[in-house]
Amino acid sequence: ILARETSLEQMRTISKATKVDLEAFVHGALCVSYSGQCYMSQYLNSRSGNRGCCSQPCRSTYDLCTADGRTLIKDRHLLSLKDFNASQQIANMIDAGISSFKIEGRLKDLGYVKNITAYYRQLLDNMMNGHERASSGNTIFYFTPDPERTFNRGYTDYFLRYRKPMASFATQKSIGKRIGIVTAKSHNTLTISGDEILTNGDGLCYFDADNRLQGFLINDVHGRNITPNHMPDIKIGTPLWRNNDQQFERILQGRTAERMVRVKMIFDTTNNGFSLTINDEDGISATSVIDIEHQLSTSDNKKTSTLIVKQLSKLGDTPFSLEQITDTTEGHYFLPASTVNQLRRETIEQLINHRINHFHPADVCRIDHGESYPVSELDYRANVINSCSEKFYKNHGVRTIERGVEQTGEYDGKALMTTKYCLRYELGCCLHGKNNSGPQVSIQPTDKLELRNNTQRFRLEFDCRECLMRVYK
Repeated sequence: ILARETSLEQMRTISKATKVDLEAFVHGALCVSYSGQCYMSQYLNSRSGNRGCCSQPCRSTYDLCTADGRTLIKDRHLLSLKDFNASQQIANMIDAGISSFKIEGRLKDLGYVKNITAYYRQLLDNMMNGHERASSGNTIFYFTPDPERTFNRGYTDYFLRYRKPMASFATQKSIGKRIGIVTAKSHNTLTISGDEILTNGDGLCYFDADNRLQGFLINDVHGRNITPNHMPDIKIGTPLWRNNDQQFERILQGRTAERMVRVKMIFDTTNNGFSLTINDEDGISATSVIDIEHQLSTSDNKKTSTLIVKQLSKLGDTPFSLEQITDTTEGHYFLPASTVNQLRRETIEQLINHRINHFHPADVCRIDHGESYPVSELDYRANVINSCSEKFYKNHGVRTIERGVEQTGEYDGKALMTTKYCLRYELGCCLHGKNNSGPQVSIQPTDKLELRNNTQRFRLEFDCRECLMRVYK
């Protein structure tokens, strides 16, 4: 599983150098620090982000100050990133050697999971027509997925192609989907541009004159005119986003998708009755036979055949969708509907059992190649805090191991965060001029920078050679 910061170029290089299947992140919230290299939460709240208990200090507000006490930026989410969205680069990621995609979804609700997984499933299905796939079945969707209509802080494709601004300084909250701008305002009504359908109870938000997120609910809708639950202090021309979409949430609470395996049926006669064979798209087959006297139909052949096909087609809540029925009896015989139903149920049950028995998860074979670890000394960044990990490293040639900070509590001289994200770059003050958008604040090349939050002070170190930023206590 590759780090979130991995670029397309690095993916290609790694893929050419290994036979291991590669998985990459494609969507979701971004940790600003390198994974496994964040100790901020542990330092502040004794909750280790490296061990799944992060208190998310990167989403807090900070002041950016110089070491001599000048405040450059006050009360902004200076370490909070937009959410990752690599959907437009999936084809390039596949071409680079990625075979599996990972969606971050910690603490996300049901609607988010349905919407985002459906969105990527459709993208992949559209690319995979005619190509071999690892999974079985095809998904049918009963709604149109849209990543902007559920939780998001705005989107970035991070470092996939090149470094670019990616922070969400103004808010750590969801802003949703942009729906238009305010075109008119009265004492209790706002007029909004655009063609998005608005609903009573929708939540709208905007950034005020101080670039702070504000919001209100819609009490009433008349065309493009809405009545807010309280009239905001908002100017004509202000962009609006919807971060609570009532109609979409109702859709997502209902039936949104089914995953079905395609099957073909062959209905035939036997010497003593009839048979039904069902073949699925994975090449698994099941056949059931029912003994019953061959009774010639008194109706015309077409009508009899239609009745049989109708009963066989009733797959109900099974995981199968019918692609084709071949009736080789040519409709000569009469069968009670109950008999046809019994034959169908028995064959479907048999097919399900055959599919279960056919599935064999790959055996995991662990081979000790006797390889030595690349270094013989490990510091706190290896996160060794138990005897099993210590034993593993020593078995592979590591001689000196420093215990992790979760165990030692020693933070002096240790980076609380190591991140490819850079505040100087983000603010247009890169020491190498890589951001041409212009400075957002006056920072001199010689300024020593700090983040401050209440009584906490964090020193920033910029490693321009490696293009990294580090945060120290």
